[in-house]
Amino acid sequence: MTTVCGGSSLQTLFRKGGDFFVEISKHIPDRKFLIIGLEEEARRWVEERRPENLTVVGRVSHVEVCKLLSQSRVACQFSRYEAFGLAIGEAMAMGCIPVGLNYGGTPEVIGDAGFLIDRLEVQDALQAIEKALNAPDSLREKARRRIRTLFSPEVREAKLREVLRELGIRRG
Repeated sequence: MTTVCGGSSLQTLFRKGGDFFVEISKHIPDRKFLIIGLEEEARRWVEERRPENLTVVGRVSHVEVCKLLSQSRVACQFSRYEAFGLAIGEAMAMGCIPVGLNYGGTPEVIGDAGFLIDRLEVQDALQAIEKALNAPDSLREKARRRIRTLFSPEVREAKLREVLRELGIRRG
């Protein structure tokens, strides 16, 4: 299980649900967990509380993030606030089955290609993760396709142009 939780402050760690991810990792000791992107105060907080099955990787290049995500079956996004959910979208593009909090932009990104929980409760998250771990590999491909179909740069550009046209803003 992997989460991307870039940041150095405790505020960012908690907003992105990194603390909840740490808690979940304690309940599945036979599985490996990975947090990518933590620095400074946030990393120290996790390092002081992490179980043996949780690895913390600091800030790395986008290429390295993609490599790490491609090695994971499940990606978690437990953000308490998430406008869009770029990190979970990137994970899905790399073939991860997403598990996320049904809040903000996360449900729009995950859609029917993963699992959502309605509240940050350990048992809810454990059940969703179990479903993701036992899901057929076809769900990984469905997650990939969803991102490429709905959120590719070309699709986003076309949607932005459409909105600008509707607002009467012309390219000049």
